[in-house]
Amino acid sequence: MLQDVLRDMDLSVYPVVAMVIFLGVFLLVVLRVMRPGQDRAMKRAANMPLHDGMDLEEPQNSAEVR
Repeated sequence: MLQDVLRDMDLSVYPVVAMVIFLGVFLLVVLRVMRPGQDRAMKRAANMPLHDGMDLEEPQNSAEVR
């Protein structure tokens, strides 16, 4: 009986919906990362693991950031 119910359902739309949702989220992430002005935020996030609870400040010059 369960096989009959599942056989009669049209489940082909679910992979398409999942792909559209994935592509939408992927594009939003790419646009957020590539947005102008993200350089400071990315450097700050990159330095977070190197600080142990101290205030996260911007480095004075770009030579300090690797």
